[in-house]
Amino acid sequence: MNGNWPLEITFENLDQMPPGLYLDIRDKASYLAGHHPRFMHAPLDQIGLWSKQLDRSRPIYLVCEHGDRAKAVALKLREQGYQAFSLIGGMYQYAMTFNPLYY
Repeated sequence: MNGNWPLEITFENLDQMPPGLYLDIRDKASYLAGHHPRFMHAPLDQIGLWSKQLDRSRPIYLVCEHGDRAKAVALKLREQGYQAFSLIGGMYQYAMTFNPLYY
């Protein structure tokens, strides 16, 4: 992947992107209340622990509640040489698009 990829992508475009690591950075309670099946829990308050284990050769897809925190983390990871992406609108947008009963 080159540097011309957008910082933010939609859930609809996720399947068109190269396979990678899918991280939900919300708190544990939010994650357990409902999450995208592809995303594993990597809480933002523990970023110092899990970010050290990331692989620069794989894309990283980040989601939070509304997209703002994931976008900020994706931007920081890009500055460190990672191929990071944020999901536009976060889990709120996912729920409104694919499962409106979630909210």
